[in-house]
Amino acid sequence: MGLRPKGHHYPVYVIQIAIQLIIQGLNSLRGVEKTFEVLAQFWQWPTPDYSSIRQWGLRLGLYELNRQKEYRNDWIFILDMTIELGKAKCLVMLGISQQKLTQIIHQEMRGLQHQDVEVLALEVMEQSAGILIAEKLRNLALIVGTPVQIVSDWGSDIKKGINLYLESNPGVIATYDVTHKMANLLKKELYQDERYQNFLRQCSLTRQRTQQTELSFLMPPKQRSKARYHNVDILVDWAQKVLRYQQRQDFSQISTTYSLDRKTLFLLVDTLPTDCLSRLVKLMPKVYENQAAFRTDMLTHLGQSVWQLHGDSIAQAADIGWRKFDTKFGWLSTYQQELNTYADMVTIVQTVETQLKTQGLHRLSLLTWSQTMTAQLLNERVQKLKQQVSDYLAFESNQIPEGEILLGTSDVIESLFGKYKIFSSKRPLKDIGASILTIPLSTLKMTGDLVKQALEAIRSLDVHAWSRSVFGSSMLSQRRTLQSAALDTKGA
Repeated sequence: MGLRPKGHHYPVYVIQIAIQLIIQGLNSLRGVEKTFEVLAQFWQWPTPDYSSIRQWGLRLGLYELNRQKEYRNDWIFILDMTIELGKAKCLVMLGISQQKLTQIIHQEMRGLQHQDVEVLALEVMEQSAGILIAEKLRNLALIVGTPVQIVSDWGSDIKKGINLYLESNPGVIATYDVTHKMANLLKKELYQDERYQNFLRQCSLTRQRTQQTELSFLMPPKQRSKARYHNVDILVDWAQKVLRYQQRQDFSQISTTYSLDRKTLFLLVDTLPTDCLSRLVKLMPKVYENQAAFRTDMLTHLGQSVWQLHGDSIAQAADIGWRKFDTKFGWLSTYQQELNTYADMVTIVQTVETQLKTQGLHRLSLLTWSQTMTAQLLNERVQKLKQQVSDYLAFESNQIPEGEILLGTSDVIESLFGKYKIFSSKRPLKDIGASILTIPLSTLKMTGDLVKQALEAIRSLDVHAWSRSVFGSSMLSQRRTLQSAALDTKGA
């Protein structure tokens, strides 16, 4: 039957699988319940209900949050704050030891993963003033040790809090996350760029016009409503791929049909001699099933010599696939020069991001990055961005002691927030509540022994007590109270 936590009906392996289906598979609670119902048709597995699964996850998350963390002198703190509905904000402080980071970089050459870090503190606050964040940092340092580095996205309140903390701890290194720094540099360069802003508008309009058509496979990616300059690369890459598709001159995925009609002649009137146009007029109107049929008929009526001179122009004008493409995507060709510039900017940004995320931040980071940059001739705007990146690397790397490696990015906390928002989006209301415990839950290295130990140490009552002490009444609970009051009034 399998090992069971004391006082539990379900064996450890069922609990562990359920939690991993949520955290790793990103399934909903009810989805996991249904998954067990399907599996029970093939194996004699017990089927937990979604409310039990939810309680298991919250208890494991609270266990990890409350677990005593090691006191060290080489902690790296990673800070960020998430905001949902209501006035509550959640400050999350992750930690990884410099020793562990160095080992990951030297042996695996990769970025941090969720299970590499620990949730050192999770603070729900109604205000995010810098002075409060500095106080939280001081309190955390008393428990786990003074950090060697603090990495953040330099949001205004967090930056102020870190600076206040550094006044009494000047030896701590504060690092501006490379992802946010690069996005900020791109924003400064592109926000006032009228051509880029027009490009964004055209992308948005084109997406609307093509998403329900046969051209949907070419439509632009959806733009982010926030942090738009984090996905400049996605839009530029899309545009260049569509332009390459256009250059191949094969639009058969859109339509294989060729049509000799008034639109064809209109497109050719400025390029063909009069006698050639006259011959085409006599053939109108005519529709061809494919390019081969069209070419055969044109050779018959125009002759080999005329077709060799004007065949490409005639075929393009008659190609229904090309016409549809040109109507929706022809505007992209006017941005070719700018797109080359934007692509060079993206290359610069991606190169430095990849380096710092896989190799960490060290004294030679600027030299290493400079050696990877090609010696190709860059235009003035790209050279300006390259210099700004160099200045950033010089400032950040000069803080690092010789021979040491520190962290250059807070991506791991952004990723954890992204996972949390997947779960919180399934809540009736998106206020911050006990589901915030999915953040420490996501950092757990799940084993059967850990599951057993956690569920024997943390009760559902403990989760409820923690939630009440941190959040008070939830927004959903307050709404239910309001609805009950309204029903009581009606009844009276």
